[in-house]
Amino acid sequence: MKRIALGTLALTLALSACSGSDDAGGDAAETATSDPVAENAAEVGVGDEVVLPDGLSVTVTAMEVGGDTGGPWVSAEVVVENPTDVEGAVPTFGLVCAEGPAIGDYAAGSTIVIGDPLPAGETVTGTLNLLLPGDTRSGTQVPTCTAPAYVQAASVTTADLEATTGRVDVPAEVLAQLG
Repeated sequence: MKRIALGTLALTLALSACSGSDDAGGDAAETATSDPVAENAAEVGVGDEVVLPDGLSVTVTAMEVGGDTGGPWVSAEVVVENPTDVEGAVPTFGLVCAEGPAIGDYAAGSTIVIGDPLPAGETVTGTLNLLLPGDTRSGTQVPTCTAPAYVQAASVTTADLEATTGRVDVPAEVLAQLG
């Protein structure tokens, strides 16, 4: 497993990335954020660990296409570990596609809640249903997502807003299934 620390990278993301739903079992998805994404974020593959500047480690262990009557999404199996001595918060996650800088939010059925407290020494594991950027779940046409595409993870507890991002490449076979 590859491990990448982000604390020394200078990144260009201003953190207001996808806030997601306040209720992991909720019905509504939040609107996508249009802030630019970090072009020089640490890039890893599925199964590789990214260590964010606040010390949390994130591993996306699997990705597949899911969805509902509103359209498709990427279901990401995620492990977030807090090996530090202080409480952290579950990072923000969002899907970014080649079509533009928007970051998609997460949908109903996700079993991890972005921003939830993560006590020191604890781990949270679950599924995030990541909407395509621009997908409002309002019955409008579902946007496309082409390569390069990735799942972006960003710290929510660090004051250094220029060093908060890692990204996990979406496998080509997942993108092909999105159509």
